[in-house]
Amino acid sequence: MTVFHNNNARFVLEEESDLSAPENDAGDNFDSHFGLYQTAMREVGADVSAVSEFVLFARKNGIRPALKESRLPKPSRTFMGTTFGFIDSGKPHVVCAALALGREKIIPEMFRALIKEMKITKENAPKFHFYLERHIHLDEDFHFPYAIRLLNELCEGDTVKVFEAEEAAKKAIEARILFWDGILSALR
Repeated sequence: MTVFHNNNARFVLEEESDLSAPENDAGDNFDSHFGLYQTAMREVGADVSAVSEFVLFARKNGIRPALKESRLPKPSRTFMGTTFGFIDSGKPHVVCAALALGREKIIPEMFRALIKEMKITKENAPKFHFYLERHIHLDEDFHFPYAIRLLNELCEGDTVKVFEAEEAAKKAIEARILFWDGILSALR
């Protein structure tokens, strides 16, 4: 059981933090995934002020009031509401299914397409490129396989848990599709 818990701790740590985008060849700086995201967005000229305000408001008032009061776009608020719904279920197998199949499984191909379609390179957006490539590597090679093992452990062959996990995965994928459709609509 200790190995299982140690692996869980490592998985959570890797989901929450990682190497920062290399400023030099040392590669020994660390940051949160959210910090990496903000750095990458700033590099490509995105305004992250609404996201920063949201985080401050959520820390002070809680996630539900922040989602309601935020000036974040509706697709973002809806997607986060769905995500926090999984968390609020209090069911680890539901949370894990949403993460494993609604994120870790689909992010690599999604980010590969983003790199290709937007022609994101190390030269024109080094931090954003690092962010995307790092997610592709970690999610595909480590996080997805581990998340599936964890999901199997959490479901324990229980048919009710398996059904709930399947439903959570479907809902997570649907929420992600609606989120990206909303982004696409806003960009047009």
